[in-house]
Amino acid sequence: MNADLKHIISKPGTSFILFAGVPTLISFIYLFFFAHPTYQSEVKLIVRENKEASSSIIPGLAASLLGTGFRTSIEDAYIFTAYLHGSQFIELADKRLGLKTHFQRPAFDPLYALGKAPLAEEFNEYIRKRIIITITPESSIVTVRARAFTPEMADALAKLIIEESERAINTLNHRLLESKTALANTELGESQANLIAKRRQVLQFQTEHAMVNPSSEVTSRLTNVAGLDAKLVEKQTELRTKEQYIRPEAFEIRTLRQEIIALDSQRQQETGNLVMLGDKSVAATLQAYEDVKMQAEFALQAYTSAFALVESAKLEAGRQEKFLLLISPPRLPEEPIFPNPLKGVVTVLIGSAVLFGIGRLVISTIRDHSI
Repeated sequence: MNADLKHIISKPGTSFILFAGVPTLISFIYLFFFAHPTYQSEVKLIVRENKEASSSIIPGLAASLLGTGFRTSIEDAYIFTAYLHGSQFIELADKRLGLKTHFQRPAFDPLYALGKAPLAEEFNEYIRKRIIITITPESSIVTVRARAFTPEMADALAKLIIEESERAINTLNHRLLESKTALANTELGESQANLIAKRRQVLQFQTEHAMVNPSSEVTSRLTNVAGLDAKLVEKQTELRTKEQYIRPEAFEIRTLRQEIIALDSQRQQETGNLVMLGDKSVAATLQAYEDVKMQAEFALQAYTSAFALVESAKLEAGRQEKFLLLISPPRLPEEPIFPNPLKGVVTVLIGSAVLFGIGRLVISTIRDHSI
């Protein structure tokens, strides 16, 4: 062990002055003569949504596309924090309030004063330490503490935080709504084009098959066959009845037989038409028509949803979505939070004494084990 160190350790009074008295003296000189007073203005607020604006009247697909719930309050609180600690707000605050000049003024404070020519990153980091933000997750309450070297600057910074934060949050929401409105308009245009195309397909199908509705056409032909069956049965019954008392060569009998042949021929033709519509089977034609019709109906539903989505997006875009509700507004601070010379000196003295005692105990233990 070094001889000088042994000599110091051997004199508790001298070593105590060196290890505890010197830091206490330095803190005393700094806190009483150099430390510049720091004032703090505190704000408590919470971000709330306009429930009437955020509740969607469009269910299902439209509501899911629009995302009408937006963010929860706790998410807004973290966005709020990110904005206040961002370079955009810090540059705005410096332009409005002259923060750089204000914090460079007490140049004799070596610990808390801002340097004369700080880099942009250094200045931003310095201001972030002067805007202290605490979020309570359970209640989403945001506590903002703005610190400055004068009460007026601390109060002005707190008020600027409230003013710009609400504007920034609503600007962000409006950008989100504008992007979703643009998306909704795109969906509407695509849905409209698809609907027109599907309706043209229905019209083309009806023109090619010369019928408005194949289902109605089949129903009509079934009715015709049923009528022919009824007439055929009637004529056959009449023929059997008259053959019992009229000669087979009679004119009336021959006429009935010709009518029965004609009705049967017509019935076969109608029955064939039920199996084939043009050059395609009835089943294939009906299936093709139902497919085209279903696609047109789906296109109409998609267009209706897209149109409702656009109208809802336009309505919500015109409303203010977020509000900063002040729980505790800022006020002009009366006393500085720093420095507290007496408390600071006593704290340094006690801390140094404790460290000194621990150090002596460790050194004594090492010496005892080295003997």
